[in-house]
Amino acid sequence: MLVIPAIDLKDGQCVRLKQGRMDDATTYGDDPVAMAERWVAAGARRLHLVDLNGAFEGKPVNGEAVTAIARRYQRCRSRSAAASAPPRPSSTTSRPGSAM
Repeated sequence: MLVIPAIDLKDGQCVRLKQGRMDDATTYGDDPVAMAERWVAAGARRLHLVDLNGAFEGKPVNGEAVTAIARRYQRCRSRSAAASAPPRPSSTTSRPGSAM
């Protein structure tokens, strides 16, 4: 199994949103590159970078932080969810092992 840690970026800080609400965020750090370093030092081979401002606004906002991390950790693949987030499964979406 490959665990891919996510670094959620809001206003240049590493955060976690409560129930997906931008106005209710817990800040875990103000240096995204240092946060990436912690994950890489812990053994992460990949990082999932989420530009929350960009996801809500429909265009990249935290691009400088994403670029800085990508340049420093080129051996890790990074994916930015700035422009569009993948669709969330609905209650009618088929899941492995479920009947249609």
